[in-house]
Amino acid sequence: MSIKPDRRLGFAVTSLLILLATLSNASWRAQAGDKEKLTAEDVVARHLKSLGAAEDIAAAKTRIVVGTSLFTARSPGSGQNSGLSMLFSEGEKSVIAMTFANPNYPHEKFGYDGNNLVISYTKPGVRSTLGDFIFRRTTIFKEGLMGGTLSTAWPLLNLNKEKARLEYGGTKKIDGRETYVLKYTPRKGSDMKINLYFDGETFRHVRTEYAQSIAPQMGATADASKEGQRELHYVLEEQFSDYKQEGKLTLPHAYKIKLMKEGNTTYLADWEMVFTKFSFNQPLEAGWFDVNAVAQ
Repeated sequence: MSIKPDRRLGFAVTSLLILLATLSNASWRAQAGDKEKLTAEDVVARHLKSLGAAEDIAAAKTRIVVGTSLFTARSPGSGQNSGLSMLFSEGEKSVIAMTFANPNYPHEKFGYDGNNLVISYTKPGVRSTLGDFIFRRTTIFKEGLMGGTLSTAWPLLNLNKEKARLEYGGTKKIDGRETYVLKYTPRKGSDMKINLYFDGETFRHVRTEYAQSIAPQMGATADASKEGQRELHYVLEEQFSDYKQEGKLTLPHAYKIKLMKEGNTTYLADWEMVFTKFSFNQPLEAGWFDVNAVAQ
C-alpha cells in the first residue's frame, strides 16, 4: 500500500518528534546519571575550590572573625538578647564565643585547645541548653565541625579516613535550592546522624544537621522524671549564608545555630551571628582557647 505525499510528510514529522523526545529524555537521564555518579571526594574537591585556591587556604594559618550576635528563645516562652560574637582558630584549635547584655544569660563560650574542650557556665555550675548539648557530644566540636568553613579546624580542609568517613547521600532541596548531601561519620563512630549540605551550583557549605534520638531511661518508675520516660529527639542545625570574599578566601558572613529538643516539652531557640571583620594570620595566644581562663 502506498502512502500519499501529504501522509508521508505527516509520518516524517511524527517520527522526527519522537526522535527528538527520545534524545531529550536520554540527555536528561544522562545529566541525572552524572549527578548520581558524584562521589564524596568529588563534592569535597569542588567545595574546597569554592573557598579559594589551595595555596591561599593553606596560607591563612589563623582566622579571627568578629560581629554581632542575637539569641532568640522560641519555646518555651519567647524573648531576645543581642550582643557580640567572635570566632578564632588556628589549626585544629578553635573558639566560638557570644556575649549578651543579660545577667541571667551572659554568654556562650566554647574553646578547644587541641586536647580539651572547655564550655563556659552561664551560672555557677550550670550550662545553657546549647552548652549542655555540646558538652555531651564533644566530638562535633573537637573534630572541627562547629563553625564550618569559618574555622581552620573545618575537617574537610584536611580529611583522611583515619579522622572520619564521608559518604555521598544524594541531593536534597533546602529553601528551594538543590544541595548535595554528605553523610559524616566521626572517627570513633556516633549514634548521631550528621549530614553536611552543599549548594548545588557553588558547592559552598550551607548547612550541617545533627540529629539524635534517645530512648526512655531503663527502669523508670512513676516517681521518675516524666522527661526520662519519653523518647528524646534532638536536632541541631548550623546554617551558613551571605558568602563574600575576605582576603583571598570566600567565607560566610552569616552563621545561625538552631537547637530543637522534643520530649515531654519542646525547647526551640536559635543564635544568629553576623560577621563584619575578618583577620588572617594574627598571632593567637595559647591561653585564649581556655574560655574559662579568659576574663569574663
